[in-house]
Amino acid sequence: MNTKNILDNALNLSASEKIVIIEMLSKSLSEPNKDIEELWKDEAERRYNLFSSDKIKSIPYSEILKNENRFS
Repeated sequence: MNTKNILDNALNLSASEKIVIIEMLSKSLSEPNKDIEELWKDEAERRYNLFSSDKIKSIPYSEILKNENRFS
């Protein structure tokens, strides 16, 4: 079943059935993905460790703004 068929079927539902589908879809979008959360946690720890050990340095926001169009 493709997206158009799903939408056509959903539009023919009663208001209460549509609300159930809306709530379920909304909930599925707002639930955190455990795998992605774990990857971001690992990345944040990696960056923190590099920064703490002076292997990388921060760039002041003012410097970033000066160069914001350099890739355009």
